Amino acid sequence: MTIMRAIVGTPVGSGAYSSGHASQIVVSDLHLEHLGPRTVFKNPIIDRFPVSNRTAISLLTAPAHLDALLRSARQAVSRKDLCGLQILGDATETPSVREATYIDTIIKRQALAVMGYARGNHSSAHAFGSLNTLSFGYQAFVHRYFPIYEEMLDAGNGAENVLTPQKTMRVMHDVIHHDEKNGATPETLNVRVAKGRNGAGYQLEGRGAEYMRFDEVKNTQVFQTFWCSQPGDKKNTKRWECLINYHEADTVPFMRRHAKVCPIYMQAFEEVRFVKKDGTDVPVYEITLDGLDHGSIYSAKPYISVFQIRLVEAFIDEMLKQNPEARFKISSHFPMTMLPRASKKEMKKLLAREEIILVKAGHTHSRDVTDLNKEFKLKRESDLIQITLPAFIDDEPLEDEQGQYHDGRAVGIERMKLVQNSDGTHQIEIEFMFKALSPEDVPGVNAEVRAQLADYRKKHGYVHAPAVMKEFKKMWPRLVATYGSNLKRTLWRLFKSVFPWTKERFKDVYEEMNTLQDVVDSLTSLSTIQMFHEVDHLIPFLESVSHFLRADDDHEMAVKAQLTGLTEYLKVEKVARRRQFIQAIKKVAPPSELRGFNDLYIRKKGGPNRDVHGTGAAISIADVAKILLELKADSPARAFAILAGMEASLAEFEFEGGAPTEVANRHRFVVPV
Repeated sequence: MTIMRAIVGTPVGSGAYSSGHASQIVVSDLHLEHLGPRTVFKNPIIDRFPVSNRTAISLLTAPAHLDALLRSARQAVSRKDLCGLQILGDATETPSVREATYIDTIIKRQALAVMGYARGNHSSAHAFGSLNTLSFGYQAFVHRYFPIYEEMLDAGNGAENVLTPQKTMRVMHDVIHHDEKNGATPETLNVRVAKGRNGAGYQLEGRGAEYMRFDEVKNTQVFQTFWCSQPGDKKNTKRWECLINYHEADTVPFMRRHAKVCPIYMQAFEEVRFVKKDGTDVPVYEITLDGLDHGSIYSAKPYISVFQIRLVEAFIDEMLKQNPEARFKISSHFPMTMLPRASKKEMKKLLAREEIILVKAGHTHSRDVTDLNKEFKLKRESDLIQITLPAFIDDEPLEDEQGQYHDGRAVGIERMKLVQNSDGTHQIEIEFMFKALSPEDVPGVNAEVRAQLADYRKKHGYVHAPAVMKEFKKMWPRLVATYGSNLKRTLWRLFKSVFPWTKERFKDVYEEMNTLQDVVDSLTSLSTIQMFHEVDHLIPFLESVSHFLRADDDHEMAVKAQLTGLTEYLKVEKVARRRQFIQAIKKVAPPSELRGFNDLYIRKKGGPNRDVHGTGAAISIADVAKILLELKADSPARAFAILAGMEASLAEFEFEGGAPTEVANRHRFVVPV
């Protein structure tokens, strides 16, 4: 069988040699999201953008918070030992190109090499981590009653801003190669696979009836066909990428593909080569899996096909042929413990290999440490630890001996070193630390910042849900009338659909009758009350940030002008929109109209027909996150924003009555080599 592709790039020699330490930073579930409609209900079905348990302050400060945390993490490790950053998925909350730019901006600011980027369920035209809008099931059934893709287009300012699977993979590729000028493109990486027979083999598109089975003898050919080798960074390390069926990822639902192999994007990275005293080197590779290897309508469902597992085995076997001392780490957005039975059965065989020494994942939003050897009964000689990282969307803080909570939104710092025992054998020692941001880690904090923060906390606070519920009770009779009117409309539509006058009329009524959409619209309209109350907290926050912007800095003065204009706009627009909303309720407007008022955060101050004051560039509240991120790292304005975001996140946690994490910050374990 002829190999269908060329190896892109020139394979370089061995990786970064070390007789000391190797370190990496790991992040997961950043959810650097678009604000979208607000809601007091913690349920993603009620709102298209389910950021229900987070206030605007904690959302807007998240990118700057992450930037400061990565800076602090870098200072905690030796620069010469730091190999790069591992991203475990869900960098965005919604499938938005705009949100994806945050992680790219932060990485470039930190000048970090990216070792791998796992695809998460909050991507690829997935409806905010729940529905796969490109699946056969969605297009055949749910789309008629729940046209969420159109909502994504509206909220994302059009199709150009929606992360389709191809756009997601391209964004991932760009982030991985951000420090390279002439790397391979997704088009040149792509391998077209026509079909596979239950993971037993594959057929390349355009090769007729020629069929290739997976076996150890042919693994070198499999490796050369699917894994593209590319030069690495200045440390002379090396990476590989495996991109499959990229060409049809956007256009063809899974059930209609002639290929039964889903689009897959994996990466592998040679992190380090430890050197034993006898001169033997021990390379350590990190393999990043793609857990969206399915066409299910449920996008939060993880799956790793047998086909993908066979490709991982081919990579491992090829590296072991080159060096039997090689060791491997597995990274994935989804924990191995969450895989369904069909996927878990084959994955357990892979994890039983002693050459695999560590597994890292995210998705659950909670930190955890699990021994997969015991969990899966793998019968390994050594333990296999799975580290699960927390998320930036949920603060699950640590509690100290005095009962004080500390921010639990952490990155991971992983350190490895090769140690020779007294009997001449060797082992790799791994230390994993969960690193959170503390007020002392935030540059730019001074006495004035602390005083302003205390004043804001005293006058405004951060939790406003009680006030929202109080108003909700007052408005309940009017809202009931709205629902009653909605029910009448639904029953009339149903009557007309049962007794249609013509075939064409039946079709029209069927398309109009969207009961589920009406229910969702009704519930979403309630959260408009939340939005108006939240603005009362957001306006003084923006004024406080503006207070610290310096008059002798042109950039900061330009930012101050933007924030001042936006603040004045919000003061005027909030009153007008609230009055219109109450009037719409009084006249028993349909839910679809009421839901339209829940857009204050994405409306722009400035631009055609949107500038109430007649001046100023187009800007919305969502732009504030970018503005804060682009302020100088030691700016007091940025410091105030980050500290306020940390307090807002903690207030949300305490209001919800959550339990703090019981997983310690540091963990150490060893693996033999």
